[in-house]
Amino acid sequence: MGAHGARGMARSKANAERTPAASLRERPAETPSVYELESAWERLDRSAFKGRRPAGRTRCSGHRKTILKRFPPIARTPEKGGGVDRCSSGTGGGSAPACAAAIDLPTGLRLAPGHLIRVVQQVHERLWAGHVDHGLTSPQYAVLGSLARAPGIDQRALGSHASLDKTSCADVVARLAGRGWLERTRDPQDGRRNLLRLTPEGTRTLADATPRVIRTQERLAGLLAREEHDRLLGTLRRITGAGIAPERRVTAVEIRSRGERFAVPELLWTPGHLIRVVQQVHERLWAGHVDRGLTSPQYAVLLAIHQEPGVDQRALGFRVSLDKTSCADVVARLAGRGWLERTRDPQDGRRNLLRLTPEGTRTLADATPDVARVQRLLLDPLPEEERAVFTGLMARIAYQG
Repeated sequence: MGAHGARGMARSKANAERTPAASLRERPAETPSVYELESAWERLDRSAFKGRRPAGRTRCSGHRKTILKRFPPIARTPEKGGGVDRCSSGTGGGSAPACAAAIDLPTGLRLAPGHLIRVVQQVHERLWAGHVDHGLTSPQYAVLGSLARAPGIDQRALGSHASLDKTSCADVVARLAGRGWLERTRDPQDGRRNLLRLTPEGTRTLADATPRVIRTQERLAGLLAREEHDRLLGTLRRITGAGIAPERRVTAVEIRSRGERFAVPELLWTPGHLIRVVQQVHERLWAGHVDRGLTSPQYAVLLAIHQEPGVDQRALGFRVSLDKTSCADVVARLAGRGWLERTRDPQDGRRNLLRLTPEGTRTLADATPDVARVQRLLLDPLPEEERAVFTGLMARIAYQG
């Protein structure tokens, strides 16, 4: 046998002895096959587009380039039947290096529903900051709009209208009252309750902000075709438990102080509002099933470092959709808990390279099944065929916005 044949047999034997998980760990995360990315796109969007692929965009060059731009490397799971779950009781004893082979989300991080919701919420916040802002947040606008539609309601009812918990609603009401935009009067029927109404200044603020808010929602909705946008709103309403929205898209509220009427967006037809409420649903599920003092962004950071050991902080922020300040804060917290370690890059002394410690790997392995359960529970209100549609449409907004 020649030298080439002997080397080939040696390589085949070495590959056969590897577990699929080990093979995947050694494969660079930055260079997934186009087939993997294209398959992910097809699985997510086939039901959403129903074959309505744009003219001229085939499964070849142009469409591949689009996929590569929209979906950076997707986390891959070990092939069925080939790997060993070494985190379970049995071979491996649960050590951190062995546990690393079993850590993965079925969808990968970038396509996990909870992660997508957070990224789309960030898209909405950027649009809001660019078009509305003026010291007015989205929850504050929801409160002003709710009081315009239902003047004289109490704080508990207002929280229900604006989808705010008791503490958040009390904080928003106090801030708006402090700015002179709403007034509280004692309920004559129940001295323990305050009834809330907009002041003339609050009404003017609402009137001035509404065109900009509508423009923000139109920009967010414009990332999808009209039919796709309406379908996404329907799935968001089901997840929030709001059910089917009324047919009208807006309600008119008369501004008496200015002698005019203007359209306040109906919250159940407002994508930014629904995304915020769905994020609240995810946070409640996370608190009930994961917690451990581990937040969703912290889990994303641990998973990203596990998938790409030695990543620097700037690249990490991009991978997990965190801005520079937020990413630095999460990294500092996780390092303080002994879950990751920072080493100076020998090629660039200004950069730190990040790796999980054995304790960090065990924490990630312990949390991953519960995180996967949260993702399933989040989409439970949707019919099976709508789940892939929801994920595909949210991914398009998240990575185009």
